[in-house]
Amino acid sequence: MAGNPKQYGAKKQQRAIEEEDARLNCQEHGVMNAYPHCGNNPVWKRKCRSVESQNNDGAPKAVVSTKPRQTETHNSVVSFQSAERLADWMHNAAKRQTIQLSLKCGERSEEVRDALLRQFHRWPATKLGRAEEQYQELSQQAEERCQHHVQLYIQELRGNLMIGAKALFWLNVLHPMIPLVPVSRQEAREVLMLFLDELKSVDGVYTTLTTRNPYVWDILTLPLRLEPLFHGVSTLALNGHGSATKEAIRLMMVFAAQYAPPGRKKATVPTGLSIVASVGILAPPDILRVKELPQTLRDDLVQPFLTVTQKWLSVVDEVLGVLTQALTKRWVSRERAPYEKERNDTFECVLQSDFARLNHALATDQLYVARKTREDTSSVDGECLNVHVVCDHGGLFVQLDRGNGWK
Repeated sequence: MAGNPKQYGAKKQQRAIEEEDARLNCQEHGVMNAYPHCGNNPVWKRKCRSVESQNNDGAPKAVVSTKPRQTETHNSVVSFQSAERLADWMHNAAKRQTIQLSLKCGERSEEVRDALLRQFHRWPATKLGRAEEQYQELSQQAEERCQHHVQLYIQELRGNLMIGAKALFWLNVLHPMIPLVPVSRQEAREVLMLFLDELKSVDGVYTTLTTRNPYVWDILTLPLRLEPLFHGVSTLALNGHGSATKEAIRLMMVFAAQYAPPGRKKATVPTGLSIVASVGILAPPDILRVKELPQTLRDDLVQPFLTVTQKWLSVVDEVLGVLTQALTKRWVSRERAPYEKERNDTFECVLQSDFARLNHALATDQLYVARKTREDTSSVDGECLNVHVVCDHGGLFVQLDRGNGWK
């Protein structure tokens, strides 16, 4: 049984009004769709629908789209604790849409860049390997050159110190049977002073010598500390103070004998020896007059000075070994510096170039992983995802937004 035509027309009109209200409500509030493939925090996109209105007779009047007139941008933030996890997320996101990437994470930018290159299998291992091989070859050559130059320098320095050893301890003056040395004591003293200054100037050497065992530095500087004592004894002897001279010689021999044993203990200055030293400082003798000293007095000084000289040369050889290592390290570091800079610059250039190509591929849909996904599934999003990587308090944050795509 057919219904009342008037009632039927009224129902259709009421339905049209309800649909129009739904359309307006959709435009006012919008409907949001989530993109679950963009990480733990979804990126939201406005879902657009169309509503069909009708005339009173039930015929369609118009189809009205609720799609906004202008593309809107919707933001989201994803955080990562490691660059590797960020790169893995980016790899998955690149399977679904093109990506416009911006790295602004300060000191962690290189870390993120390298993680992305590895994740997308674009790490330039071959190029970096060639640069490293070239650096290692040049570095080895520099090390060999430095070792050779240091050895020549140490040999010359050792020779000068050995030649001047007898003069430093007045052996050529005290004993006529000892051959004359080709240098004066003043020249030998200048060589020793330059040697001590160099030990202080080379990083770590002076600290090593003075903290590891003060005995080494005491022996090394012994010719300088014996100088006022020897001058004091000579002054007393040359001025006829026989008893004072004998006592001064005895004290000096006690002091020098402390360095003869192989033990490494700091020598103590006998009481009264400082007075002898003050005499030598106030009235140093003419070195030529030292030869006028009585032979018995000179013989008393020769033996302890010979013993101390041998000990001094032994310590000099030990110190030269420490200096050799320190100088080699310093010179090699200086020689390697330009090669290391060239290698690092090459690394940076290669990595930046390959990352620029990766960035372009992400933005222009040229990645193999995206093409493979498109062949295997149809769930590829056509919109471009703008990704801004920033760093805050050590953490990595990815700011996402969907806009008009690559610009």
